[in-house]
Amino acid sequence: MSFKCGICGNTSKPHQSATRIVMETRDKIYPVRMGVHKFRNRLGTKIEKDDPGGIGKEIAKEILICPSCAVAMNVAEGVLEEISKDLGEK
Repeated sequence: MSFKCGICGNTSKPHQSATRIVMETRDKIYPVRMGVHKFRNRLGTKIEKDDPGGIGKEIAKEILICPSCAVAMNVAEGVLEEISKDLGEK
């Protein structure tokens, strides 16, 4: 299946790999769920454990990019890391 790159707009070839890039995230509060993890212990006794819930992040928007754009993004991230290291040392 082919896809359209979210950066360069080119249509990929069939069976070409895609890379997913997260564009936006949002905060999410997960509720407490009582007795959702059910299992048996070594003696065969049924046990139910609670899921405590909590706070996390969810992906709100992501794009698919082609392998050439993924390579370009990795190179750009490497350059930015080198620049930030150089600035931090001075």
